Amino acid sequence: MPNIRVPDEREKKIIRENGMDPKSYGVRAGTQDENVIRLLCYKTRDDVTIRKGDRPWE
Repeated sequence: MPNIRVPDEREKKIIRENGMDPKSYGVRAGTQDENVIRLLCYKTRDDVTIRKGDRPWE
């Protein structure tokens, strides 16, 4: 299982834009690329994947 790290500022912004609280999620280190962020919910241990889609992340 990859290490979990705290989201950086860019990732926090993307998490917020998707209606989630960045404090509740850790980023699975080494599993994301420019189009995908994979998260772990601390409370439920659920895996969450956010994909960029058609609109660019700013």
